[in-house]
Formats: sequence, structure tokens, C-alpha cells
Amino acid sequence: ARPVPVTDIGPLVPVPALRRVLDERVADAHRRLREHGDDGITAGLAAADHHGHAHTHPPGEGHGHAHGHTHAHGPGDAHRHHHHPSAAEADRGIRSIA
Repeated sequence: ARPVPVTDIGPLVPVPALRRVLDERVADAHRRLREHGDDGITAGLAAADHHGHAHTHPPGEGHGHAHGHTHAHGPGDAHRHHHHPSAAEADRGIRSIA
């Protein structure tokens, strides 16, 4: 069978699903800014330094994944993560399953 380019199939994520995720993230950033004076954007951009990609979670959801080492979140998000030692040893950083 001939490979079919993705552009021939259409978007990999349906537009309504993408819109919902973006709307949730924007609403969460507004809530964080209102409640804590921090929208999380700076912390998200800084998350890539030394341990992998920046990530977010849907509003109200916790962590269902491990990180390679300990780090703290920015203002208003003062919690620690559970970390997976083998990821730290391999210097892999964040491996999200969220």
C-alpha cells in the first residue's frame, strides 16, 4: 500500500477538541492570574530548562506521571512532584502521560 500523507487525511486532532483544550488552558491561566497573580506562562517556559518540556494539566487535575528530578513550580503552584529515579539517571527529564 502507498503511504498516505497526513495532509491528505486531515487534521490529526479534531478542531473542536483542540479548541476545547486551548479554551481550558486560557481559562486556567486567567484563573491563576486572578487568584495568584501568576498566569503560569513564565513557569511553563522556564520548565524546559534542565529537565524536559514544559507541560500543563487540565484544570483541577493532578499529576499522573513522573519527572526526572525535583523542581518547584512558580508562585501559586507550590507543590512537589513524585519523581522516577531511572529517568534522572538517564537524564531524560519529564515523560508525561497526561
